[in-house]
Amino acid sequence: MPSGAMRGDGPKHGVKIQVTGLQHSSLSRSGLGEAYQFDWSHEDVEIAGKPMRVKVAHMRLCASRAVYTRAYPRETQEMVFDAHARGFAFFGGVPLRGIYDNMKTAVTSVFVGKERVFNRRFLVMADHYMVEPTACSPAAGWEKDQVENQVQTIRGRFVQPRLRFASLEELNGWLEAECLRWAMMHSHPEQKELTVAQALEMERPALQPVLASLTCLQEFGPF
Repeated sequence: MPSGAMRGDGPKHGVKIQVTGLQHSSLSRSGLGEAYQFDWSHEDVEIAGKPMRVKVAHMRLCASRAVYTRAYPRETQEMVFDAHARGFAFFGGVPLRGIYDNMKTAVTSVFVGKERVFNRRFLVMADHYMVEPTACSPAAGWEKDQVENQVQTIRGRFVQPRLRFASLEELNGWLEAECLRWAMMHSHPEQKELTVAQALEMERPALQPVLASLTCLQEFGPF
């Protein structure tokens, strides 16, 4: 793929897609705004002429299948929070529940079954967005199969062959534009008459509003 392809400012957050003739769509409304899945992957790219392994945050809305990805130099709690803030802004709202693996930036202790002790700062973030966090059972990636599949999709279609950009910010502008382009060009896997972008437009009214920035986390340490 050519260096910097489709780069630039990228799409505006919460961009509106024109949707017509969807009043009688069979897209189930029971799951709209219900849940998202979150995961990380590592990808090899070239930044400013040097090879770099980046951590890529992946978010996916379970109903519309809309995706958002953003690359970071490493996986820290601050970057988890940043990915959520940017992802919710991109989707135009916040679902009721988040599904996670047992990443150390979120989970402090893992017990039998699905019982978990979540990190205090992570719970502050979840409370801020009014999200109920749910952790997968250990080694049970199928419990968040959509985002696991998304990782493979993003790797195969977005970052292979190795991407080359002048900066990490330029890479992220390109990734965001690709998420929007992918949604506009791909059908919903269950409701073939809809694109993913159209399904997202239908899901947005069911999402909770995006609240102010996470300044409430400052009392728990630097953000």
